[in-house]
Amino acid sequence: MSMPFRAIALVAPLVVILACSASPPPVPPPQPGPIPVAPLPEPPRADTPEPSAPAPVLTEVHHPSVDPDAPPPQPPLPRHRAVYENLTGVRLNPLGLENRFLVSARARLYRHDSPALRENHLAIGVSNIQSPAFYRHGVVVEARPLTLVTLSAGVHRIGYYGTFQFLQGYPDAQVNFSDAAMRRGADEGRNRPARGVEVELRGQFLGKVGPMVIRSDTSFYYTDVDLLPGERTYYTPRYDLLMPNRGFALTSDNDVLYFSDFGLVAGLRASVADAFYDAATLAGGEDLNGPTVRLGPLVAYTFFDKPGAVYNKPTVFLNAGFWLKHRWRTGGDDPDAVTQAMPMIAAGFRFEGELFRRD
Repeated sequence: MSMPFRAIALVAPLVVILACSASPPPVPPPQPGPIPVAPLPEPPRADTPEPSAPAPVLTEVHHPSVDPDAPPPQPPLPRHRAVYENLTGVRLNPLGLENRFLVSARARLYRHDSPALRENHLAIGVSNIQSPAFYRHGVVVEARPLTLVTLSAGVHRIGYYGTFQFLQGYPDAQVNFSDAAMRRGADEGRNRPARGVEVELRGQFLGKVGPMVIRSDTSFYYTDVDLLPGERTYYTPRYDLLMPNRGFALTSDNDVLYFSDFGLVAGLRASVADAFYDAATLAGGEDLNGPTVRLGPLVAYTFFDKPGAVYNKPTVFLNAGFWLKHRWRTGGDDPDAVTQAMPMIAAGFRFEGELFRRD
């Protein structure tokens, strides 16, 4: 209660008492009759404020500011899920066509609502890649401790059908493995079916600042293919590398992307690939084949995203990577080299889905 009203509440009764004592009603002479009753006090005047009870004390509560435009938080992922991914792509320079399919069972490591920690799991899956020239299928084990890091390892059976100009083996890393040279080799009947084993170790890393995302996808490979005696290398169109048999190679795609609110993703992709040759494979020469480097725009559009749907995230994409370094794709004096003005162009369609979930 404020001080003026409290003062009025204390003084008002005194005013009433003084008023009553200052002007009492006349007392008639005593007569027999009922016992006189003292007069009631005057009712308070209309201009006299009535005392009021003190207002309750309210505790001030501070509410955090809420962005009305912010999307609602996503619910936690279920403990167990079965998911799949499918991608079909076509490529020029080098020419390629393949379909990738992965189905896996995932177990959540822990429950968290933070976007940086929400996507976490251990998974085991079956991978299959099919192309008119080759196949690759195997088992993949994946660990995702947080949304920003995914680590995986896979063991795959690989094979070449002997179609087009694949597979051709070579004695060392100094050979001509340009597109034109391999077509000549196929005309001579040097391509043949072959099988082997490929081990892949893969790491995917993400970073996000506002709508900008930095992404790196790097894989290490070890391959062992049934080559003929005296052959140490072979060309694989999937990585566009002259691979050392029973040796190692690397590929890495690194993106800087802008993610819009309506499904459009646009940015730049830098790709690096390299094969690691020993002294015998180099045959006394230097490594002329790597690393290969290309850089160019990447654009993708996702039509919708409905978490938990059997068919989700249908996405079209296009990447045009100009060759900055490649023995046979940056022009030069050799007539078999492709002009540097011709980029690697890849386009395709990707989607994914959830087959099963349980908490």
